[in-house]
Amino acid sequence: MRSFLVFTLFSVLLLSACTFTLPTGTTGGTNSPSNPNADAGLEEKQRASGSDKIALELGLSTEQRMKYDRIISDHQSKLAGINANKSLSDSAKRVQLDAQEQRKHESIKAILTPQQATRYDQLIAESSKRDPIVLPGRK
Repeated sequence: MRSFLVFTLFSVLLLSACTFTLPTGTTGGTNSPSNPNADAGLEEKQRASGSDKIALELGLSTEQRMKYDRIISDHQSKLAGINANKSLSDSAKRVQLDAQEQRKHESIKAILTPQQATRYDQLIAESSKRDPIVLPGRK
């Protein structure tokens, strides 16, 4: 029995070591020298942040992406300002954060095509079901 446990433990360690030493981002040769970016879109989606995933999912043009990034940056700085304001109660912060979130959504929808706007609404609805916003100190 003891030898079986030692063998199992050794096998698990060996497999773990092999798994961690495999190079990432390879797909069995699809990234040939003639096409080094074959899987770039997939890899980009896998490591993208939440807002980046939305932008990729919507298929934004270069101009839309620049505007989108500006909206997100502005939104993040406004959120930081609201959260840093020590004179606001939690409920007042919540009201301001909700209003800022609504302004962000309106600004983003203004730069989208009708099809993108529909998909954006779907993505936001799906996201709000999964990731409710919680203020620190609240459950």
